[in-house]
Amino acid sequence: MSDDARRPEPPTEATPHRDGIAQPDATGSPTGTGSQRMVIDIGTTTIVVACDETAPLAMPAVVARRGVDVVVGTEAIAVATAQPADAARDLARRIGDSAPVVLGDRSFAVGELVAASMRAAADTIGADAARTELVVVHPASWRAHRVEQLLEAAGSAGFAAARPMAAPLAAAELLRVDRVVDAGDVVLVYDLGGGSFEATLVAVDDEGCRLLGTPSGIERTGGIELDQVVFRHVIRAIGGPPPGLDRDEPTHHAALVELRHRCTAAKESLSTDAETSVTVDLPGVETEVRLTRSEFESAARALVSSTLQVVDRLLDAGGLTAGDLAAVIAIGGSASVPLVAEALTGHLGRAA
Repeated sequence: MSDDARRPEPPTEATPHRDGIAQPDATGSPTGTGSQRMVIDIGTTTIVVACDETAPLAMPAVVARRGVDVVVGTEAIAVATAQPADAARDLARRIGDSAPVVLGDRSFAVGELVAASMRAAADTIGADAARTELVVVHPASWRAHRVEQLLEAAGSAGFAAARPMAAPLAAAELLRVDRVVDAGDVVLVYDLGGGSFEATLVAVDDEGCRLLGTPSGIERTGGIELDQVVFRHVIRAIGGPPPGLDRDEPTHHAALVELRHRCTAAKESLSTDAETSVTVDLPGVETEVRLTRSEFESAARALVSSTLQVVDRLLDAGGLTAGDLAAVIAIGGSASVPLVAEALTGHLGRAA
C-alpha cells in the first residue's frame, strides 16, 4: 500500500488558490463558480464525466500523442494500437508525480496530460470550460499534492472554477439528500475501481457528510487485475506464450493488445453469462478459449477476499461492526462484478 494511502491529508487544508481556480473555503464551498457544473472522475481505466442534468458519459482513460496534439479516449486507443510508444494508460496512478510521461520522442508533464483529459471530457459532454465549475472527484486517501495537481490542471484546461470532492463523500451525500440515511448514521463506501481498492467510513450529520477515521485500501487491486485473471487463464489454455511471439514487433504487440481487450470483454460478459469464449489470434496460434463464470470466480476469489480483509480492519479501527452501518455503498466499475457483490453481501450480512 502506498504512502499516500496510509497518510491522507484533507485537501481543503492544503490547497491554496492557484491559476485563478476557486478553491473550497472552510465550509467546502467554492469561492467562485461558473454558470454550469461539470463533474469528472479520472480513473485508472475510465474517465467518467457528467454535466448538470446530463447523464454520465464514460471514455477510456488513455492519452496519446498524435503529431503535435494530445488526444484522449477512443482516439488515443487508435494511436496506442498502431504506435504503442506514443500512448499512455493508467494516468490516474501518475497524478501527483513530478516525473514526466514520455510519449514517443516528447515528454509531457502529468498535469499537462490531465488538463488535456479534462478538455476532452468537456468537449465530449458539450461543456464550455470557460463557463463551467469543475468538480473533481478523487480517492479519499489522496494527499494534498495529488489533489492540487488536479486543480492546477483544471486551471490550465480553462475552467472557470474548480473544487475537489472525495469519492466516498460524493456517494454518501446522494443517500443523505435522498433521505436514505440520517444524521448520526455511519456509511461504509466500498470502492473497487479499475486499478485500486479503497474502503472508507463516512459519518452523516446535520451539515452533511464527513470522513470517519482514515480510509484504507490496496494499490493495484481492481479491474485491471481481474482482467489479468482472464488473460492468465487464456495463456495457460494455449500452453503458454507462443514461441514466435515478439512483444517488440508492432504487429505482434497489436495482437497482444487486442487479446487483452478481448479478455476484458470476456470478464464483463461473465457478469450476465454463465460462460464465454476468448478468440486468440497470436503468431502461430488461432483458437477459441472457453471460460466459465465459476472458473473466473475461483481464480478471482483471493483478490476479492483481500478487499474484505481491509473492510474488517477498517471497522475494527473504528470500533464498529457491520451491524452499526446504516448503509453500504459499492462504487467503482469493478464493484458490479457479481462475485464482488455476492462476497460483500455475504461478508457483511447486508446488500450494498
